[in-house]
Amino acid sequence: MLNLDEIADEIARLDSQLNELDAQGKKPGDPEWSRVDDRLTEIGEQLNSDGGEDKMREGLTLAYEKGLSGRYVDRHWNHIGDWMG
Repeated sequence: MLNLDEIADEIARLDSQLNELDAQGKKPGDPEWSRVDDRLTEIGEQLNSDGGEDKMREGLTLAYEKGLSGRYVDRHWNHIGDWMG
């Protein structure tokens, strides 16, 4: 069973990393950006496996409460399970 609090912390941290990479002029396809993308995909798939769209939404809502600032993750999870961000 996933620790949703820890996952939400990680989602918010990864979002912050993407914002920092963007500020540095890095974009999708950059190795650092791709590493974060891969981890976000893995998290979305784990949450979907653990409880479907409801669990994904729960994790994302908690991440927003912990400082998630953008909609990147929401859009990134498109087509994981039934997710349509």
